Amino acid sequence: LYGWPAGAQLYVTFDGDLRDGVGPLIPAVSAAYDPRFGHDQAHYYDLGVVMLPAGSTAGITPAALPPAGYLTQRAARGGLRGQLFENVGYGVEAFFGAAPPRYVDPGQRLVSESPFMALQPTWLGLLMNADATGEGGDCYGDSGSPKFVAGTETHGGTAPPGRPGLPATPAARA
Repeated sequence: LYGWPAGAQLYVTFDGDLRDGVGPLIPAVSAAYDPRFGHDQAHYYDLGVVMLPAGSTAGITPAALPPAGYLTQRAARGGLRGQLFENVGYGVEAFFGAAPPRYVDPGQRLVSESPFMALQPTWLGLLMNADATGEGGDCYGDSGSPKFVAGTETHGGTAPPGRPGLPATPAARA
């Protein structure tokens, strides 16, 4: 995988709280990423697949993938105006009240909501400024985490690496 040492073992968990040490860590069988990753600023190609052993996810219901063009069709009808998206991830929380900033790993899956801002050919723009919206955003370390259409199990995008200075964090468009 990009940036990982050759032969590194990846693990996946679906446990919402990593602090208790109870949830299983599932060793990945293999992983792959898009070879175009990192070469195009207009489209990050920040997508990967982690293959898990057969039967290792028994009892876990996968998120629903939307049909092709789902967000485009909703946007064309004005249906994304006011839509919230759920940001889900295990990233660290940042506290900027004092110098230097503090970063805390809560060790648990966190969820926040961000309002729809824009839809472009390869990006879903969400307003991540908690001060402006009273909602939330992504945390450092949430790259690759899902964006769900709020109130559903429909996957709407994926958090990319941070883009400092932009008013929204774009997510890969479904």
